[in-house]
Amino acid sequence: MENSYASVIGHAIEPLIKPLGLDWTAGVALLGGFMAKEIVVGTLGMIYGVGEEKVAKVIPKHFTPSSAIALMVITLIYVPCLATIGILRQELGNWKWTAFVIAYQLVLAYIVAWIVYTVIHLGGM
Repeated sequence: MENSYASVIGHAIEPLIKPLGLDWTAGVALLGGFMAKEIVVGTLGMIYGVGEEKVAKVIPKHFTPSSAIALMVITLIYVPCLATIGILRQELGNWKWTAFVIAYQLVLAYIVAWIVYTVIHLGGM
């Protein structure tokens, strides 16, 4: 997995998500979640070489409690799936407002996840 295209992309975005306690694997999972948010868990399972049913057992080996919660928070808030973006574009009537909504959600998700990570991390988790 380290030599895959996904790994290269994940390592490229890792500096952006490092302040959230996340590594390249979480970055790849978040990118997969852009297609459909439920893919995040499956992507982590694929990266770690386990099935979705065993992801919960390997998460503690790769994430701290604060980084795992930050991943959940950012996944909940960040850009909706690709199909929703298409509907947004259709309803808003142009790409300018659609891009604004996407950027707003990305920034909001990042800030909230960073706050959550920082508070929990400073609390000793």
